[in-house]
Amino acid sequence: QHDAAFCLELKSSYENDFESLKSWGYDVFSFTDNELIFKFILMLHHFNLIEKFKIPVENLKSFLGVIRDNYRQNPYHNFFHAFDVSQTIFSFLTTFEGHRFFTPIDILALLIGGICHDVDHPGLTNTYQIATVSNLALQYNDRSVLENHHTSTTFRILKSESCDILKNLTVEQKREFRKLVCKSLIETDLTIHFAFINRFKQRLEQNTKLDSKTPEDREISLIMILKCSDISNVSKPWQLAKKWSDKVCDEMFLQGDIEKKQNLTVATHMDRTKAEPAKNTSNFIDFVVAPIYELLEKMIPETEKCVNFTKENRKILDNLTQQSLTKPKTEAEVLTPRRASKTRIVKNDSAETLSKTINTTNTQSNLSSSVNPNVSNKQVEQIKDTNSEINNTTTNIIEEQVNFFSDGETVPSTTEIETSDMNDCNKVLPTMKRSLSTDVLTTIHNLNDNKIAGNSLNKSINSMNRIQKKKNTNIDNNNNNKYTSLYIAVQNGHIEICRLLIEKG
Repeated sequence: QHDAAFCLELKSSYENDFESLKSWGYDVFSFTDNELIFKFILMLHHFNLIEKFKIPVENLKSFLGVIRDNYRQNPYHNFFHAFDVSQTIFSFLTTFEGHRFFTPIDILALLIGGICHDVDHPGLTNTYQIATVSNLALQYNDRSVLENHHTSTTFRILKSESCDILKNLTVEQKREFRKLVCKSLIETDLTIHFAFINRFKQRLEQNTKLDSKTPEDREISLIMILKCSDISNVSKPWQLAKKWSDKVCDEMFLQGDIEKKQNLTVATHMDRTKAEPAKNTSNFIDFVVAPIYELLEKMIPETEKCVNFTKENRKILDNLTQQSLTKPKTEAEVLTPRRASKTRIVKNDSAETLSKTINTTNTQSNLSSSVNPNVSNKQVEQIKDTNSEINNTTTNIIEEQVNFFSDGETVPSTTEIETSDMNDCNKVLPTMKRSLSTDVLTTIHNLNDNKIAGNSLNKSINSMNRIQKKKNTNIDNNNNNKYTSLYIAVQNGHIEICRLLIEKG
């Protein structure tokens, strides 16, 4: 009788809330966490999942309450972000007709995965956890540590009798649900983002449409929807995108403050005295969001609207970047932290917190150790010293908010290159390639700041800047410029291009 009464309440609320709930640009900050729990149940109700899988209502409410309580009060990685990702998934499935790719068990896994995908996130990145050798770094051997922890936490909660929403599923349905949730949550690790993009591209290049009857196609489509929802903030209407961007910055700056107190190396985008938030977000759009959203549009043409919002936001960010360049920060603006915005989360002290520390994958490229014979022993020693410093700071190639270092210059079209410049670069670039073996992102940071680069590298930077301005052709095809492509990729922060060039030798 209780379940029947609750279902009647659901139907009544559903009629009033459905249109807004499926909208692109849903403002989660207008509601309390308890209201969002009820709205999540409405999403399940829309697809008739509660009835189809005989999910006990009390178990469902208990499960969502415990999941909510295990999200911490971080500026960004909190229950409001979790619900936002779930609602974005719901929008993809309804407004953009993405449901046509999936079975009911797929949709259940997708929505539950969305609400659980960052559960018990400590607000400190994987990089920090690995650098400090935290308990979770040890538990998961530095591999997709956060993502493994979120997944494990989810299923530990589901295993509790009062939270078991899967109790009436068949053995096969439970097995399929677990497989989909595990795979999709691990794929939210941005260090394997480009590998997924390549897999999805290869699937689309087979010249056959994604087939909802094929388990492999459903699985890769499900991962695509979750990943795009997880990084969707920048593709929402500007006022909403700006709110989320501020929260990301709040969380990163708090980590930067902690790292400074612990004498750890602070990434530029996490240092409140050095970061350029608008520029960082623009680069996040260019190198992370735009490529995968282009593929999403091929999968679901109706998502062109999302792509357009992203482009509009990119223009606004460009304007903000230009304004920040012409308006230097005052000392007070640099030194005064912006207060982290508070979220209205009601914590249940009795809820079990399964773990309180985190880590992430520290992917290092396997690079050739060959050195150009024209490089002097002194230059080699300079690079070794650089490597030694870099090895002491295990900075991840990609963080929750990817930071790229790009001067944003437009390269004039000309084929003229000074021979002296090219000779300088050919001498030093093989050694720089070797230095990249420790960590691409840290190397980019250090080279751009000219803090630990030797004189030869500084000279090479100046030479390559001149080359970059004089040439706008595919340098990779010029045999005389063997390492030029790698250098320009480094200077502009094209991390995946660096990896590919290195792999190609």
